[in-house]
Parts: sequence; C-alpha cells; structure tokens
Amino acid sequence: QYKDEYPKGTYYFYGLGWFPDFPDADNYLTPFFLKENFLGNHYDNSEVNDLILKQAVEPDAAARTADIEKIQDLVAHDLSTVPLLQGAQVAVAGKDVKGVTLDASFKLRFASITK
Repeated sequence: QYKDEYPKGTYYFYGLGWFPDFPDADNYLTPFFLKENFLGNHYDNSEVNDLILKQAVEPDAAARTADIEKIQDLVAHDLSTVPLLQGAQVAVAGKDVKGVTLDASFKLRFASITK
C-alpha cells in the first residue's frame, strides 16, 4: 500500500532508503531529479532533465562538472526534496589494527586489514 500511495501524493512526507551504487554525482542526480524519478515526487524541471542527460554522456570532465554545478543550483532553488535523515557507515578497530577502511561501495574489505 505504502509503495503505491506515496507517488500519488497521499503522504506529505515519507521515508525511503537510498544507497549509492558507486561514488559518482549521477548516482544522486538521475534517481532523485530526473522526471519520473525513484522518489516518485513529481519533480519535473525540463532544464534539469536536459542537463542530467547531457552530463551523463559528457566526456570532458570540466564541462561535466559545470553541468553538475548548474544542476545543483537549479534543484537547490526548486527544493523538491528535503532529506530528513542521513545515514552513516562507521568502521571501528583497535589501535593496533591497520587497513580498516570502507571502499567506494561502502564495503569493508578484510584483505586490507593487518595487525
């Protein structure tokens, strides 16, 4: 019921989890701000749509960064989404344990751990 109702606007706010597949700006742009996005929040800005599609295939890093910065400005102005909760990944180890890190996919890789 919840999954079917929130895209209709039944709820004024709702909670959904999101975890990036890889560390890239597009992993947060397309799912949240492209028309008919993952959130089902009815956000639709044609300039943002065009820029998201453009940056996704832009080979020049500086040009892509400029497109992403423009997208950030536009979506911040529109304020279609207000995150209410931000999760965190934490790894804790004793001071004599080395190599404890979370990789780009936020996974703990045991092969790098030494004592």
